[in-house]
Amino acid sequence: MNAQTIEELNKKGILQTRFADEGFADSEEIKKLLSEVRNKGDGIGIDGHRHYETSIYVYEFDNDFLLGIRAISQLYSEMSSIDDIYHILEFYEMEEKEVVTYTIKKETK
Repeated sequence: MNAQTIEELNKKGILQTRFADEGFADSEEIKKLLSEVRNKGDGIGIDGHRHYETSIYVYEFDNDFLLGIRAISQLYSEMSSIDDIYHILEFYEMEEKEVVTYTIKKETK
């Protein structure tokens, strides 16, 4: 996997037909791609729309290459299905960043 492969995937305009846990699409190329990766995280970069939301799912290949796939992650209407949205999967090269956060220290008695 490399940046050129991501560009080629984006040019294909692969239509999302399934949720992430079902493999995103009926495409043999996507099935093969996902068989070569480890899930690193999901729900990143949530983007809300009127009837659905998308987020990025991050996968890692053996060569430490990180792939992000923006896909529909939630539908807001019970009357809609993924097929109704016609969402084209978007592919990105990702990088890992550490984030510092703070919380209230718990008192010990």
